[in-house]
Amino acid sequence: DRFGEVFRERSVANTQSYSLSLQNWHNLQAEISYIHRQRDFSDSLSQNTRTDLAEVRLGYQNWQRAVQADARYQITNSQVNRQERVFLPVREGDGNYRFDEALGEFVTDPFGDFILRLVPTEEFLPVAELRSRLNLRLRPNLAYRRLENPNRWQKILSAISSETVLRIEEKSRDPEVREIYLFNFSHFQNSEFTLFGTIALTQDFYLFENRRDFSLRYRLASSKDLNNQFLEGEQRRRQIQHELRVNAALSAEVAGQVELIRTIEDRRFAQAGRADRLVRGWRGEGDLSWRPRSRLEMALKGIFGIDRDQAPTPATKVTRVTLKPRAVYSFSGRGQFRGELDFTDVRAEPGNRVIPFELAQGNRVGRTFRWDVSFIYRVSTNLQASLSYQGRDEPQRPRTLHIAKAEVRAFF
Repeated sequence: DRFGEVFRERSVANTQSYSLSLQNWHNLQAEISYIHRQRDFSDSLSQNTRTDLAEVRLGYQNWQRAVQADARYQITNSQVNRQERVFLPVREGDGNYRFDEALGEFVTDPFGDFILRLVPTEEFLPVAELRSRLNLRLRPNLAYRRLENPNRWQKILSAISSETVLRIEEKSRDPEVREIYLFNFSHFQNSEFTLFGTIALTQDFYLFENRRDFSLRYRLASSKDLNNQFLEGEQRRRQIQHELRVNAALSAEVAGQVELIRTIEDRRFAQAGRADRLVRGWRGEGDLSWRPRSRLEMALKGIFGIDRDQAPTPATKVTRVTLKPRAVYSFSGRGQFRGELDFTDVRAEPGNRVIPFELAQGNRVGRTFRWDVSFIYRVSTNLQASLSYQGRDEPQRPRTLHIAKAEVRAFF
């Protein structure tokens, strides 16, 4: 170049990739891949890096797809940086967070005035990462649907189905990487080494899954998490939720849904000034809809819940009652009009206590009114217009919030 200098080699990267696939062998499919990347720097000030990525995917189905299973296993080692959560102020109604002065923390709010940004720091940490997932779907009715005269047990099994989803993830600085890759759970979610880890299970059992006149579902959702990738410190969360849902059609025009939900949620913080949560709650929900015509639907949803936070003494008890009427009218493929009201009343004991955000599903003590009206209409093949109006009158807001939007879209 014009300064009389030459280009010097700074680093050399070498990437190796291997893959193996198996298709439709005894109803089994498999894909295995491995990538190794090595970057060596010529100067002694830069540290050489090595990245390994291995992935295994398995799929299996049999008996007319009555049994379907797929699994995914992925491991990698790389470098990540710690992150800092920064909440940026925006115009009220444009954000998805707000600052709760009583709790002293930011909480989610679709009409909030803050947005969250994750800012990476310069602190890089070598980590080993494991991601795995297992899905199992059982539908015996698919195996017996071609039988002309099924017996009693085949009829019983045809009414039952299930789905299981297990997810395990771990991002760790544990020097014994092999123990992470081989699912040695004594090394998982360790306060000293883990940056992020989760073990989550969702189990669904169905009775008459696809029937409109009557169906039942039981769901168990369980998760255990540790998050230590933010500068504010370690956070642990454990959640168990039981759900029983019944769908029934009372007639051709009237249908209903009833849910009974039991929730257990524990949250523990290492950050000073943030109180732990030990939430235990019951909630019942009912939704009744009426369709006098195919274009018109009118419905009413009711919710009654009782939550207790057992972390303080005495425990905080919160009672919630919600009524949500709604109406929907369709314009023969042209568009839709939808209106919905939400009235919620929340009471707490002791009355002078600040309730955590997890209680009453984020609703504050007092009476809350929300309304949402929207109209979408396709004027022509290439032109669509929409109007929306939303409002909130909530105890934590000093005034009623109104937001109206109008939009016209043209497609070419």
